[in-house]
Amino acid sequence: MPDGMGRVDDAVMLEHAASAPRKGAVVLAGHLLGAARIAKLCIPPQQWRKNQIPILANLLLQVKGGILTAQGTDLERCSAATAPAQGTLGPVTVAATVLVDLLARLPAEAEITLEEDRSLGRLIFRAPGLTAKMMALPAEDFPVWKSPGEGAVEFEIPVASLRRLLTLPAHAISTEETRYYLNGLYLHIATAPEAKLCAVATDGHRLALAEEDVPTGAERMPAVIVPRLAVSVLRGLLTQRVTGSVRITVTDALIAFAMSGWTLQAKPVAGTFPDYGRVVPHGDVATRRLKVPDPLGFARLLETAASISSERSRPVRLEKRTGDASLWIVTASPDQGEVELQMPHDVAAWDETSPEIVVGFQTRYLCALARAVPSGLTCLIQDASAPMRVEFPAGLAVLMPMRV
Repeated sequence: MPDGMGRVDDAVMLEHAASAPRKGAVVLAGHLLGAARIAKLCIPPQQWRKNQIPILANLLLQVKGGILTAQGTDLERCSAATAPAQGTLGPVTVAATVLVDLLARLPAEAEITLEEDRSLGRLIFRAPGLTAKMMALPAEDFPVWKSPGEGAVEFEIPVASLRRLLTLPAHAISTEETRYYLNGLYLHIATAPEAKLCAVATDGHRLALAEEDVPTGAERMPAVIVPRLAVSVLRGLLTQRVTGSVRITVTDALIAFAMSGWTLQAKPVAGTFPDYGRVVPHGDVATRRLKVPDPLGFARLLETAASISSERSRPVRLEKRTGDASLWIVTASPDQGEVELQMPHDVAAWDETSPEIVVGFQTRYLCALARAVPSGLTCLIQDASAPMRVEFPAGLAVLMPMRV
């Protein structure tokens, strides 16, 4: 037995004895671990649940028709995953952390037998040479998530398209609880200048938008604000996916994402997302154009210049000097001094016709945007007090300047 297996949790009683499998369900440890980890994504961290419902720390397990289903929820989101299994297991709940920690210490090919002991309120977990009796809360206390029902809009979108819609604007999602309607990604169908499926995020200081062609069947999709935590979970689930499609189901009260092996459901953020189009400046009024063909290199050099200051809110100055197309980065700290950096032209450079300017921006906002669009971007600036419009393929961003 691997070191430390016996210290998984006080709620787990281990019996070091080989016992023949009895009735119940049989599943491979690797398959059960994969399903449990996905289901656990929506369980709130321990420090968040001290005064919450105990059942929210548990996963709901069930085996029926050769499929094991693991489900976890925080009442606002619900993640479920499936794995192949044999036998049957009625609905039973066990502590998510205990189950995942125990499975992580077993070989992936180990055969696990699961059996519920209703008289003692426990789930009996058997592996070769190991028996664990885990405390199980009543399955009927586990929150039930209903299906979307009639009137739901369903459509499919390629994994790559959805990942882009989620990833590009995510850095601009607000974490300010007072303006709760900004704590998510606004997913909607924009109709002008042409119909597009758009994802928008803003925190009041910056805005980012990504768009894709409207998938077949999505034309009547109601606009919803996908919660920030659901966006984070979904991005993680899509990280390892390269091909395939995600089925999206949308109603005014629910949005669900499903692929083979997992499902994520979330309640949209209540409230009305602001009319973001009113704050997006028109590109034709800009008098300065800054091209950034290497955004990742741009972000690295920005952070290099900003390293002289430990204050996260201190701005970085972007300068265009007379007769020079180079982008000059200047950062200063009253305690540490000043850094002046000339950007290589293959990383970022001004259009030669742009007049001189000195304009300040939040360093971390610039870096987050640059890393979200590694393929290149163009910054359009009217003057040092106007918002900057940033253009890139199938999307745009807006960044408010800072006084320097």
